[in-house]
Amino acid sequence: MLEAIADTLGLIADFMISSEVVKKRRISKIDAILSSWAKRTNTSIQTNYKDENVRSFSLVDDAGNSYQIWVNILSRKRLEINISNNKTGNEKKYWRKKTSISRLNEVLYLAYAKIEKWIEQSGNRRTQF
Repeated sequence: MLEAIADTLGLIADFMISSEVVKKRRISKIDAILSSWAKRTNTSIQTNYKDENVRSFSLVDDAGNSYQIWVNILSRKRLEINISNNKTGNEKKYWRKKTSISRLNEVLYLAYAKIEKWIEQSGNRRTQF
C-alpha cells in the first residue's frame, strides 16, 4: 500500500516538475519576444512590480502623460495585451486584445500604434529616452 502511494506521489512530482519546465520555457519565449520588441520601439520592459512578476512597458509623451502596455498570461497558449492612458474618470482610455504567443509581436505593434494615435490626438508626441 505504501509503495503504491509513493509511486503515485512520484508521478505527481514528475508531472509538476515537467509542468514547471514547460512554463519556464514558455515565459522565456515570451520574454525573448518582448525584449526584442522593446529594443525596436525604444522602450524598457518592467518585470517586477510590488513583488509580482509582470510584463509591462511605460511610454511618456512630451507633455508628461504616461501610457502603459502590459501582458497578462491567461493560459498555456493565450495572452492578453492591455493598454491604458493611465488617466482617471472620463479621460480614461483602455484597450485590450487576446492573442497567442505566435502573434504576440504583431499585437504589441497594434497596441503601440493605438497609443501613438492617442498621443497624436492629444496634440503631443512620444518622448524618446
